[in-house]
Amino acid sequence: MKSGVAHICQITTSHDVFDRRVFRRTALSLARAGLRVTLIAQHHKDQVVDGIQILALPKKRGLLSRILLTRQALKLAMRAKADLYHFHDDELLPAMVCLAWRTKSPVVYDVHELHSEAIRAYAKHCLIRTFIPPLFRIFERFAVKRFAGIIIVSEELQQRYDGICRRSAIVRNVVDLKELGNIQPGKRNMGKPCLFTAGTVSRDRCGEEMIEGFLLARKHVPELTIRILGTYTPPAFGAHLMSIAEKSGAGDDVFVQPPRPWREMMAIAGDASMGMVLYRPYGNNLVGLPNRLFEYMAAGIPIIASDLPALRKIVGKYQCGILVDALSPEDICRGVVELLTDSDKANEMGRRGRKAIQEELNWQKETQKLFDLYARVGVRCTEGIL
Repeated sequence: MKSGVAHICQITTSHDVFDRRVFRRTALSLARAGLRVTLIAQHHKDQVVDGIQILALPKKRGLLSRILLTRQALKLAMRAKADLYHFHDDELLPAMVCLAWRTKSPVVYDVHELHSEAIRAYAKHCLIRTFIPPLFRIFERFAVKRFAGIIIVSEELQQRYDGICRRSAIVRNVVDLKELGNIQPGKRNMGKPCLFTAGTVSRDRCGEEMIEGFLLARKHVPELTIRILGTYTPPAFGAHLMSIAEKSGAGDDVFVQPPRPWREMMAIAGDASMGMVLYRPYGNNLVGLPNRLFEYMAAGIPIIASDLPALRKIVGKYQCGILVDALSPEDICRGVVELLTDSDKANEMGRRGRKAIQEELNWQKETQKLFDLYARVGVRCTEGIL
């Protein structure tokens, strides 16, 4: 290090500059611990926010535009002369291999998802879906061996990198207790029982099965409602879900709404009867831990979750919800009705989830894993308030 205070440079070309994991958790935690932090990201200007120096990249949309942006990100990273570089996007892999070679500084790769599966899921052309994922995996293996370490969001995802990387750390995308603040758990004062979900809503997230399961559950609990605060993919998907409900005569009790600010969303979640964490059993869903799982646990409400490996491990360990077959509206209905007809069980699950967040599954605990990885690659963090 060139001075007594380590300089960490975070780099992203696809995430929002104030992304919850990149800025509000990782960068802010580093700054609170007394480190000098630079963030290279798409933004309208260079500026300092909460002690973090933002170096602005021009705003671009689309994968090809972002790939072209990586060259500019590399130039800014070289100019930053940091002690450690920490990047968040797969399109940056070639640039970061170059950065590691040219600067000889440690470079850490933050793997948010299984990128080869993301390519397969979102590519529109069948040739891209067929040939690019295996080629990407080959290059990613080559690149990872040249980095000082990698960060992974779940144990299941880590298994995909066993034997490739020199150093790794699991840093889960859990709730920051400082952000949670005085949000109270599980007030449930909305009147009618209510199912709740927020975030991306799509076929991949079992949106149709969720609505159909809700409609079946209303046969047992007629006053049941559902509230969705979503980013809908495609944009017309929200209207599609409403049309399903309206055809069944339940339109007045289905609230399909746009996203809300995080703290407002958390307060609304705390008023719900349960949180829905439903994903199809393939690709990234098999290895990921959704943010919404930890958010609903923090809100103190029980969970209805897909019976997938990573979700099963958390829900089973902390006994904070019910696992269902997310492709079966009948099984979703079973889980919902079980919690609605056994309030003691539902309340206890909500309490256990909130307790797990307060004691174990929080960003304050995960930050120490991040710092430990930094120390293993040669950059020690001064003690600070996390």
